[in-house]
Amino acid sequence: MNAFLKDSEGKQNDHYMVEALINQIRDTVYEAEDVINTYTAHLIKQQRRKLLKCRRNVEEEDVVGFGDDTTKLVNQLTDEGRLQREVISIIGMGGLGKTTLTRKIYNNAYIKNHFHCCARVNVYQEYTTRVLLLGILKRLVQISDAIYKMSDEELKVPLRDNLKGKRYFIVMDDVWEPRFWDEIKACFPNDLNGSRILITSREKEVASHASSTPPYFLPFLDKDMSWELLCKKVFRGEKCPSNLESLGRTLAESCKGLPLSIVVLGGILANKEKSYRIWYDFIGKVNWFLMEDKKRCSDILALSYNHLPRKLRLCFLYVGVFRKDYVIPTATLTQLWVAEGLISIQNDRRNINDFDIAEYYLEELIDQSLIQVASRRSDGGVKTCRIHDFLRDMCIKMSIQETFYELHVNIAGLRSSNSNPRRLSMQGQESLHYLQILKLEDVKLGQVLDYLYPSKLTNITFVSCKSLDSNDMKVLGKLANLRILKIRVCDMEWSRLYIMAGGFSQLEVFKMIDLNIETWELEEHAVWNLQHLTIEGWENLRNLPDELWSLANLRMVEVLEIQTDLKEKLMKELEVNDGCKLIIN
Repeated sequence: MNAFLKDSEGKQNDHYMVEALINQIRDTVYEAEDVINTYTAHLIKQQRRKLLKCRRNVEEEDVVGFGDDTTKLVNQLTDEGRLQREVISIIGMGGLGKTTLTRKIYNNAYIKNHFHCCARVNVYQEYTTRVLLLGILKRLVQISDAIYKMSDEELKVPLRDNLKGKRYFIVMDDVWEPRFWDEIKACFPNDLNGSRILITSREKEVASHASSTPPYFLPFLDKDMSWELLCKKVFRGEKCPSNLESLGRTLAESCKGLPLSIVVLGGILANKEKSYRIWYDFIGKVNWFLMEDKKRCSDILALSYNHLPRKLRLCFLYVGVFRKDYVIPTATLTQLWVAEGLISIQNDRRNINDFDIAEYYLEELIDQSLIQVASRRSDGGVKTCRIHDFLRDMCIKMSIQETFYELHVNIAGLRSSNSNPRRLSMQGQESLHYLQILKLEDVKLGQVLDYLYPSKLTNITFVSCKSLDSNDMKVLGKLANLRILKIRVCDMEWSRLYIMAGGFSQLEVFKMIDLNIETWELEEHAVWNLQHLTIEGWENLRNLPDELWSLANLRMVEVLEIQTDLKEKLMKELEVNDGCKLIIN
């Protein structure tokens, strides 16, 4: 109808009947738009109610594992030695139980007796200052018509007046935007009487913006607590049959300590026959069942993804490529992000190193509770990280929807796919034709070059391999998509590294560690796209090729554990190469 109206512009003046018809159609279009807008608003409210209902599935009678958390937070909230008004934050990924914990704290008898007045409100992503202020006021006083007529700024006055002189406790659950605190902090007086404000969020930035008090990071449930919660949801106080306990513990453990996943799984199992045969069917398929139960589980975690800016969405989705339960080295992840163009396409400030931005993006995803820190370096940076299985499955599913990548474990799955993804990851052994990432360790290389090095490879790693010779390097140099190459502690059959003109045309990251190379030669236009070079432990190395320093895209060169005279030569190079960061140890 809109297309008809656009086509009719300027024609109605010619015919009275045409003008009347266009007016009628326009009125119908407006009525249709009103109906659609009303229906859309209804759907949004309905979805919000469903999400809220899902969260309330973990009711107080089913609270498991929050005993220590509750005790610590109640003690912190009621510490009479700290009289300043304080904002305390609970941070954790969606479905970890933040709302349940705050409800348990809010209803704690000691809390109720300690504070003169209490209020608890949900904030959500689409909050408005007006709704938030009215929500708090409703729990403190009876709201008159005069208050409803007040502007947002005027509403702050009665709220502040009602809290003045009282030791108050305000809980604001599910905060998404750091700016929310700037809009309402003037409402909360600091009368040096120990008043407290408790907020929950998935994002660390919300906590740091509201207060200098370190946030409380909510941990995952351990194996025993996971099993206890699953039992409560499935058996409702009844004892689990002995023949199901071992199987049930395995199912609970597969949820990786996420209460939301355990509660949803418990709801599914509670409505199934409680037999070994039925429960055994869930082994290895728990995440699939949870993802299919979209309205009760997936939508809650998808809120975090939908809240991400575009630049972080693609980086987050990419993490799903790593296999289940894999501890991901930060260096590997950030190098892949850069090599795949996920950083440079976002980087408007070219004076900042892409790898530094990649690490910053990783910290952002960690702060938003989407990636977990597995270990840290001595300088405090993230050394390794991991992703929850359920979030990984969500990454894979969202990537298929956005045609970002597909992950297959066999050719049959690939053949049944009708999509056209930008990236394809094969994680099975049936075929190497579509292989993108290859790691060979303790392998004796022979005449299997075509089999080992398919043309779609983007990332190759050799570790402790034997008989890696110049023929391998020639074949590797012709791979049109190769962006990352790492060679570590390999038995080389040559002491001279020679790269022909045009070789490794797309290579961006080149790491060579503990090799017996003496000389390295580069022909013109070789490795022209190289950005990051690492050489470590080349005890016999005499030189680096002069052509290396003329590479336009080279951003970082790390040279570690080399001869003293070569180190002195490189120090001179450092003085004349402003565009490249040179690290010498």
